[in-house]
Amino acid sequence: MDQMKKNSKQSKLVTEELKQQIAPLFQKMRRTVVLHAILDFEDEKSLELGSFLKAIASVNEQVQVHFWGKDENEVIFQELHGEHLPVVGIYDESGVYSGACFHGVPGGKEINSFLASICNAGGAGQKLERKTKKEIEKIDFPVAMKIFVSLSCHHCPHVVAACQKVAMESAYVTADMYDAKLYSDLIEKYKIERVPMTVINDEIVVMGQKTIDEIVKSLTTM
Repeated sequence: MDQMKKNSKQSKLVTEELKQQIAPLFQKMRRTVVLHAILDFEDEKSLELGSFLKAIASVNEQVQVHFWGKDENEVIFQELHGEHLPVVGIYDESGVYSGACFHGVPGGKEINSFLASICNAGGAGQKLERKTKKEIEKIDFPVAMKIFVSLSCHHCPHVVAACQKVAMESAYVTADMYDAKLYSDLIEKYKIERVPMTVINDEIVVMGQKTIDEIVKSLTTM
């Protein structure tokens, strides 16, 4: 955290106009949301994420942010799959992980999914139909979703927001967004050519935009 205090760099991604647009969303939140970020303080992309998060958190005290070096918190490192930095995860104020995290800087189109996940965690987000909630309750085994995106993709934020909403509804599910262009090892491993691309438990690949009900169906029929 001390190293981010030294970083006075303003975020180019979060303008005063954007803050004014975000403010009414955060005002509806009923719970505090804590953003835990793991950064490599020698890496420009990590510092960019740090400045971005500080700017987002400045909009409303209901959103808090804590920064960690890659060797400072083993529990959070494991929860957020800290081998791919930078990463920020969404937690409640008691330290419980929501299952939703973002690898890279969720700017561009992905700022929409990032804000959606904060609002969902804060109790002011997307409402689910009863039948959808019942289907999610059927998931009783570990599910790890990786959603590979491009920050310029119009369809990607919908998939990320949907997957992360499922993660927040189920203790069994996690949903990690990855800015695909940042991680060459993952591009090679998963043969990523198009986005959005969702990989479920390293076995099932789902291409393209899907609704939350289509995602839940993919999980419950595994």
